[in-house]
Amino acid sequence: MVPKNKMSFTSSIKKALSNIHEKYVLVPADKAANNVIIVWKKFYVDVLSNELKSIHTYKKVNNSEMEIFDSHNSFNNKHGIKVEENFKNLPSIHWLPKVHKKPYNFRYIVNSRSCSTKELSIRMTLVLQAIKANVKKYCLKVYENSGVNLFWSINNSLEVINAIKSKRYTVSEINTYDFSTLYTSLPLHLVKLKLIELAKKTFARKKNDFCCSKLE
Repeated sequence: MVPKNKMSFTSSIKKALSNIHEKYVLVPADKAANNVIIVWKKFYVDVLSNELKSIHTYKKVNNSEMEIFDSHNSFNNKHGIKVEENFKNLPSIHWLPKVHKKPYNFRYIVNSRSCSTKELSIRMTLVLQAIKANVKKYCLKVYENSGVNLFWSINNSLEVINAIKSKRYTVSEINTYDFSTLYTSLPLHLVKLKLIELAKKTFARKKNDFCCSKLE
């Protein structure tokens, strides 16, 4: 049996939380997930609305949710990709406050954890990893022959530190900078064209043999 006063206390907590959710959105802070930020709901929606108005990043369509899913499903079936039952959803978007920035900013995140393009995204990631490996091997060959490094992609800042130390330079301080609209500012038609060219050159070789393909 639960004491009445405890039941009443629990009920009042639920009511208070319900009132909060009516007016506010509780979100984790970017780079500090254990810190919860309370955001006025109207402001939260306005920020999302302004982001979705970006013509460089998003394209407005008049299709219904079911029509969009059917087009995803048709594409997946055409390429032999099976969509699991619990993945029959469309991606959703949300944002996190970047309170460590001055002035504060927003990090937009598209949630594709259980969406209809999840399996396709996994395969595309593998393709891009193979392309990156091919480019890296090609650049290493260029470096061996000319001493010129054409490959500047890194996984973390430690790679930079190790590279500097290998040249016997002293690292006194390292700063990082972020381009908030770098990728969304790129002309997408050109990005697609270049990726198609790289993909063709990468997979023109035998399976698992990605070097030796000329990339110019």
